Amino acid sequence: MKICVLGAGVVGVSTAYALARLGHEVIVIDKAKEVAAGASHANGAQLSYSHVDPFSGPDAIKKLPGYLLGTDPAIQLGLSLKPDYLKWGLSFLRNCNAARFKENKKARLTLARLSREAITAFERDLPENALRRTGQGKLVIAQTQSDNDAMMQREGSDGFVEHGQRYLTAAECREVEPALAGWQGALLGGIYSPHDNALDPVTYCKVLRKACEDKFGVKFNFRQTIQNIETTSARNFGVRTNIEMHDCDKVIVCLGNNPNPLLKPFGVKVPIYPMQGYSLTAPLSTQSPTTSITDLKNKLVFANLGSHMRIAGFVDANQSVKKIKARGELLLDIAKQHWPIAANFEGPITHWTHYRPMTPSGVPVIGESKVQGLYLNAGHGSLGYTFAAGSAMQIASAIGHAHKNTVKPKGREDAFN
Repeated sequence: MKICVLGAGVVGVSTAYALARLGHEVIVIDKAKEVAAGASHANGAQLSYSHVDPFSGPDAIKKLPGYLLGTDPAIQLGLSLKPDYLKWGLSFLRNCNAARFKENKKARLTLARLSREAITAFERDLPENALRRTGQGKLVIAQTQSDNDAMMQREGSDGFVEHGQRYLTAAECREVEPALAGWQGALLGGIYSPHDNALDPVTYCKVLRKACEDKFGVKFNFRQTIQNIETTSARNFGVRTNIEMHDCDKVIVCLGNNPNPLLKPFGVKVPIYPMQGYSLTAPLSTQSPTTSITDLKNKLVFANLGSHMRIAGFVDANQSVKKIKARGELLLDIAKQHWPIAANFEGPITHWTHYRPMTPSGVPVIGESKVQGLYLNAGHGSLGYTFAAGSAMQIASAIGHAHKNTVKPKGREDAFN
């Protein structure tokens, strides 16, 4: 079966690889000149399988005034009368009750679990240590008493036990990561997840692209702007770009923040809104942490990528160009103030910002749309990297092996074997 994958970020490349493993003829199309050029390029780089609470929840309601008024340093939601934003916001509020939060978190945990299995399956195919994972687990630290109390209450829960997590006191946090001796913020405790780690998204995408091409003959078409998706007589679909027409049996849309213009002619819409994220990349210091760290209060992550430190954070909407620049500078200021030894902040620092495609529930839209053969893999939000491999396997499982393309598989075993 010939399948077009639209988008070459972490989600698109993962999807292409998962489908190619099942014997499909895969074509990837992207307007950029290389893989991971958009929202994937300099993300937080953490594979966070165990800490996947959605943004929408009861706590968000309590903090919403600070988000809207700009008094919360981590999340700032600018006012806008755009219909899409208002509709997204109303849906977000509907997802903030305890019942939906629990349901959405369960869905995200299931997808995270699938992603961890999928990455393991991918790595079995690749040369040893090809993906160059770094870090020794992940530690989410609490700076406030309320966050620390919530962490202590989670200990012993089903998800907690399943992921091998454990609550640590402040002293135990410093034992796990000695570099926290230089932490200048409050530190009351934390949750340690031994199976989470860090992985450079560009490395991940480049390694999978090479494997796609060398092992399975996947064709990557860069610098091609997708103009529309058409139905054709020769095959089910045709993807028209500024360069050529690509005929295919199925289309998988993995376009991050921009799927809806292409989907509109089919009466399909993904409920996403672009939320600004920020990162900076700096050289390592002699005391840089090896454990991935998340500062829950400031929504900051620190990920050691072997040759440099990735620091990422914040969630913003509807910000001016001037404000976006200021927020990137604030990210650096907070990082330096709270953890001056985490990186060599005197060395060259690369700032980066891009939009995260967020759904109101925090649960991505994955699977076949109401149009047969047109699949969606979108809306992964701030955990797009964590969810990428799992969502790819979910799509691959739904489609099945190339020689079984007329039979809908009963489970996901075929995708993993």
